[in-house]
Amino acid sequence: ERRREPWLHTGVGAAYIMHGSGLGVGIPDFAGGRLTLAEDGRIEAAFGYEEFGQGLLATLELMLIEQFGFDPGDLRLIIGDTDHVPRSGSSTASRATSMMWKSLRNLQPLF
Repeated sequence: ERRREPWLHTGVGAAYIMHGSGLGVGIPDFAGGRLTLAEDGRIEAAFGYEEFGQGLLATLELMLIEQFGFDPGDLRLIIGDTDHVPRSGSSTASRATSMMWKSLRNLQPLF
């Protein structure tokens, strides 16, 4: 029989985690986006979020390609310019990515 140290114990456990994405419970947390066919034939994807190194533009382009089958050369991505984009809420942490995804999912039936 193997001798065990008295401070060592064996047990079974589980670990859980929740990743919050949004502004919090009970706080209005809207997500706006717009897809438009421009006069030059390109598809304009407009969101009010801002790119600050989190890869937002690359993620948006990939989501548009995967969800709608758009060609990258046909896209014009417009973000951050509050004169030209719908109200989208803050760009805090990963919120912008999850809210863009949700906005595009809501647009899915239109295509």
